[in-house]
Amino acid sequence: MLEAAVKNLRYYDEFRVFEMAQTFHKGEYHESCEEEILPVHKKLLSGIIVGRDAKKDFFDVKGVLESMSRFCHMEDLTFKQKEKPSWADDKVYLNVFHKGKNIGSLGLVSVQVMNAAGISRTQVAFFELNFDEMIPLNSRTSRFRKERSPWYSAYGLVTMTAL
Repeated sequence: MLEAAVKNLRYYDEFRVFEMAQTFHKGEYHESCEEEILPVHKKLLSGIIVGRDAKKDFFDVKGVLESMSRFCHMEDLTFKQKEKPSWADDKVYLNVFHKGKNIGSLGLVSVQVMNAAGISRTQVAFFELNFDEMIPLNSRTSRFRKERSPWYSAYGLVTMTAL
């Protein structure tokens, strides 16, 4: 995502980029049989908001995540500072929890990370979520009940005429 920020900063001062991608992590995953050993697959949702006002960018990222559960009909997320991500500023970060489980983080990208990526004179707010851990709300079951109208007979719809 920082690479996307660097490339877009050549053309824009403020922008937003969102991405969902499958990532691979150390571990063993057996898709079909024990002989087939694959890395662990995770679907991650991430995004950046780049601008000049750090406070606004941070709260914009937090607002995106808070409203996502409502717009996507998912269970609510909670936010607390618990474990600082390696890329985050020392004070401006939050961990994202779903039913007490840490599923991601958000925050301002630290000055050291931005310098290493070649970003200067701007602020970058970033989030990353394990999308596989997000649970949609139960949907209601729609059933079609065949009810006959009192105006419907075995021969079809009865037509009422005035005498």
